[in-house]
Amino acid sequence: MPSYLVTGANRGIGYGFVQYLAKDPGNTVIGIVRDKAAADKTVAADGFKNVTMIQAEVADRKSLLSARDKVAEITGGGLDYLINNAAFIDKTSMGKTLDDFEDDIETLEYALNESFKVNVVGVIHTINVFLPLIKKGSAKKVTLISSGAADPALVNSGIATDGPYSISKAAANLAIFKYNAKYQKEGYLFFALSPGVVKTWVGDAIPPIIADLEKNAPGWGGPLEPLESATMCVDVIHSFTAEKDGGSPPGAMPHTSHRNKKGKQNKRQEILDGDGWTRISSTGRLYKTTSDPITNGVVHGLGEVTDTFMNRLPPIRPMLAAKGSSLESMRAQYSKVEAIWLETELCRKLKQTLVERALTGADKISTCVLLGSGSFCGDAIHWMNRHEVAYFQLAALKTAVNTIETEQGRPVSAYAQEPYYNELDAELLASLDVTKVDHPRGFELLDECSFAYSPAAEIRIEQMVLARMPQIWLHRQFNPWLRPDTEPSSELQDPFIKTHDYSDLPHAALRGFPFQNSVIWWKKHDDAEDT
Repeated sequence: MPSYLVTGANRGIGYGFVQYLAKDPGNTVIGIVRDKAAADKTVAADGFKNVTMIQAEVADRKSLLSARDKVAEITGGGLDYLINNAAFIDKTSMGKTLDDFEDDIETLEYALNESFKVNVVGVIHTINVFLPLIKKGSAKKVTLISSGAADPALVNSGIATDGPYSISKAAANLAIFKYNAKYQKEGYLFFALSPGVVKTWVGDAIPPIIADLEKNAPGWGGPLEPLESATMCVDVIHSFTAEKDGGSPPGAMPHTSHRNKKGKQNKRQEILDGDGWTRISSTGRLYKTTSDPITNGVVHGLGEVTDTFMNRLPPIRPMLAAKGSSLESMRAQYSKVEAIWLETELCRKLKQTLVERALTGADKISTCVLLGSGSFCGDAIHWMNRHEVAYFQLAALKTAVNTIETEQGRPVSAYAQEPYYNELDAELLASLDVTKVDHPRGFELLDECSFAYSPAAEIRIEQMVLARMPQIWLHRQFNPWLRPDTEPSSELQDPFIKTHDYSDLPHAALRGFPFQNSVIWWKKHDDAEDT
């Protein structure tokens, strides 16, 4: 039975870890909290039988020593996973820059000192106190839940606020590297992981950092729910090893921003960027910008995918179908969504562009591929309200298929690739003459006689589509780096832009509609000028 100790486990992402880990009755889950009575009520309300809450303060070593004795009694003396999540965030300093405190030095000093006391000293105390138990455990993994606010690349994009918190998290990251320097060779994993921006605030007041990210992080999709972020974090924790992922090698600490000015858009994801920093993004899955294999180093950032790291990703399993789902109910929901879709100006314009521009060349389309729609009935907590989005994307694919078949006077083959598809999803697709395929088959089907539709693709998916040079490409959002006036130099971008034209499609202002800033690309015809 693996054992997990989570600090700061009473709420937010800390309790998200508890919720996710407690779903497996084989896990022993222990939380360090400041208010045990309140935490026990929450656990009881959720009905968890394998969760124990222990009261302690991470900055108080004596209370941690007492907690260690209780943990040892529960686990039999060992501990497999230590997740350092507890943190102090001074609300009076949030949204302010360091020089905003010139007339309030006491507040600045309090924020800096308390942040360092809890977020750095508290982490060190926690690791030192529980390290003897970790040494007796089987997994031997210690994780710091850090923050993208400590990533110089992200800060240099224009986020000047929240200095005390950011500075303390950066210091905590370095502490993790120090532990790694000593213990990596012995097989212990020490690494820092940013969970992304997680919705932990109460009420309608939006923290200033949210506005900063919306302004300075193109394509950011909004905050994650605690359980959603915790779920992805656990996948990373389980997949990482001391040999490959501990600490930080020379050059892995970010010094300059690698975020280009050309923008990105991603799904919610775990990211390891070109400077060696790992985080959970609310806009996409694990990926890295450099071509070098990942040998060490973990913290936060933004980046693009390489094959080296993608090959080491934890497997993405099909989502379980939501309770009550059936092929009949899914077909009924699809029919409702399709009826709405067919009445949109976007649908009309898509068909018009296909007929009047994209399909006027000599080459015939033989294959249509939908990449990454998401499950139509998945029960994951972060996906329950996104089924409608997936149905809209499927309706768009069917419109393209039907239009192409009508214009060409012959049938085309339609496919869909999505790792979260389950058996019911596959049945729905089959009932609509769409074949489910597994990665990488969807990309292998793309060629100069294909239509590709990547409704919510992260950069890595875009790169793989570009590499296959499909005749027509319908994309959810239009990346600025694909516009000719950005002078792209990528070996993938240049040939595609040189040989393809594009047209912006109208926005569809409907609830849950996934087609903002849609663009359709098509291969230039022989009589078109090369621009």
